[in-house]
Amino acid sequence: MGRLKEHFDDDAIVELTALIAFQNMSSKFNGALAVPPQGFCRLPDSASSENGTGPMQPGAGAGSLAD
Repeated sequence: MGRLKEHFDDDAIVELTALIAFQNMSSKFNGALAVPPQGFCRLPDSASSENGTGPMQPGAGAGSLAD
């Protein structure tokens, strides 16, 4: 928290936290409702995520509601 306060005031930290929480919530809803990607972010081939070298899949890892 100290490192954040070096760059942001309390109001900015609250706003940043709210934005991160909103994006997380949106991601959970999109995954649950099977909303397809809109093409804003190009993901690597599925083969790289299957062998563990790619990004984590939705619902996987620490902090997931699926755990």
